[in-house]
Amino acid sequence: MKIIGSIFSRCVGACCVLLCSLFVVSPAQANVTVGCPGATGGPFNFTTLTAAVQSNPTGNVEIDVSGTCTEAVVIAGLQNLFILGTPGAALVDPGGSPPNFGAVLEIDNSQNVRIQGLSIEVASRTIDNAIPVILVQSSDVRIVQDRLEGAGASDGIDLFQSTVRLIGATIIENNNDGLGDGEGVFLQGPNALLVLRGDFSGCPLIQGNGDAGVFATDGGSSVRAPLGPGCATIQNNGSVGVAGNLGATIVLNVPQANPGAIKLLNNAIDGLLATNGTHFNLNGPVLIQGNPENGIRVRNAAGVLSGSDGTAGPIVQQNGTSPNPPCCAPAAGISLGNNATVDLIGGQIMNNGGSGVIADDNSSVRIIGQMNQLSITKNPIGVEVKDASSAALFMAPTISGNSTADLLCGPDSVAHGDLSAVGKINCPQFRPQQNAVAPPKHGKSAIP
Repeated sequence: MKIIGSIFSRCVGACCVLLCSLFVVSPAQANVTVGCPGATGGPFNFTTLTAAVQSNPTGNVEIDVSGTCTEAVVIAGLQNLFILGTPGAALVDPGGSPPNFGAVLEIDNSQNVRIQGLSIEVASRTIDNAIPVILVQSSDVRIVQDRLEGAGASDGIDLFQSTVRLIGATIIENNNDGLGDGEGVFLQGPNALLVLRGDFSGCPLIQGNGDAGVFATDGGSSVRAPLGPGCATIQNNGSVGVAGNLGATIVLNVPQANPGAIKLLNNAIDGLLATNGTHFNLNGPVLIQGNPENGIRVRNAAGVLSGSDGTAGPIVQQNGTSPNPPCCAPAAGISLGNNATVDLIGGQIMNNGGSGVIADDNSSVRIIGQMNQLSITKNPIGVEVKDASSAALFMAPTISGNSTADLLCGPDSVAHGDLSAVGKINCPQFRPQQNAVAPPKHGKSAIP
């Protein structure tokens, strides 16, 4: 199956600026109707969605769908295609194992495709015969206010060399065979991009999938939430909320006025996992909460937590509550290991079950307290460095009110910098020199 608030712009005049920028409609676009079983009204131009697509081989058409269409649909080489479901419209997997099709809805080599208002459902199969709900290859697609319902070891969306925008109250759920298989969205580089954004209907919801909510892998794959319209809730998935591997990029932006527009909640292991060269930027009050092992886990990867359009940064809280984390991966708010590096420029890291921040296995964390943007408090330990790791403190970061220690160093690890806003210190190897490593300039991340 695979290789391995107020978010919304106000409308001015006849057109909402945000919505007009999202969709390009051809002035010559035709309109046809599909009436599948259970449809009311009519008459309809077609009785299957496949027939409607095939009768418009270049696209430039709006297809209005009613009823329940039990079929697998392939869209190939089309442009300016708008498939709009009327209330209650559904596209349902016709079944069959092994299936003789690649997805319930497959979109190949097509541009400006918009799927809106449909429930799309995959049939339950074994992992050997599973298919995704939607497969997107070399295409530009908008999934708007749809419901993608998984079954068994399916994925919600698989995308390769494509851009997919999840927009509004889109739901991707239940891609789960009970054994940890099934992603909400799986994207593989090169040139694979997932964009998360809201509209007047709400925000995307990715939940209850057996493995990751979103899994991006290979260089050139990217998960992004733009500042302003970006929003999503990714929760209750079987391993992590968002995972990046093999040089993926994750950039999640939230405006100060809309805290928690991006939420990574109550996933079974970690909120965010970055491994093997992945780069991540969390800007503004992204909420990472209730993930039992780590809010953020970084292994041989790099990241930045900072403010976005103001002083508010990410909120990493109530994570690391697991009493039995796996070997060599102690539970924490933010956990670094295996040569990981993270810059903490803004945010609140608090009320976690383990250390607020732990750096081990030759990792390093830079903690910058500029403009009172950063606070690490109410954890058992504020910042812990061990196993040949280091912590550098600049511009009086607030690390205080943690129960056991605010800064704790192991015998082979070191911290240095500005301790003026740090409380309880147990760091025999502390080096007081100032600015041993120049901190990043305000507003600049330490990674591309």
